[in-house]
Amino acid sequence: MFTSTQKVRSEISGKPATVSYGLVAPAFFGKTSLTLTNNRIIESTKRIIATRYCEIILSEVESVEISEGGYPILLVLGFITISFGLGIIFFVMYFLIKCKYLIVRSHGNTQVVCISGTGSIERAREFMTDVLRYAEEAKQK
Repeated sequence: MFTSTQKVRSEISGKPATVSYGLVAPAFFGKTSLTLTNNRIIESTKRIIATRYCEIILSEVESVEISEGGYPILLVLGFITISFGLGIIFFVMYFLIKCKYLIVRSHGNTQVVCISGTGSIERAREFMTDVLRYAEEAKQK
């Protein structure tokens, strides 16, 4: 997708996630990757019925964050089944089972990847540091 003149500086991959009304929710199926090149962050997401390809120019990056939260579907299931007594189990699961997200924000655009596995936070922090360093360099030019 990107040209051979763009050098890959860093890359991270995981599950896709969406941001709606400030709430981040992971997708159950699919794969997404964020690739940092000389002057852009490239998102490539494949889901069962949809794909997304997005490029952000590094000089337009506003912030990068690592966030952790529960699965919103567990809250919904908790409220639906609270009258049966099962809701408490879903509420407990919501607070115990967490998903980690790497979020890159720019002018009106958000790129999110749900990261998991051993060393995932360290990889996300390295990617975050690289993005911020190269974004600062791009803004100074």
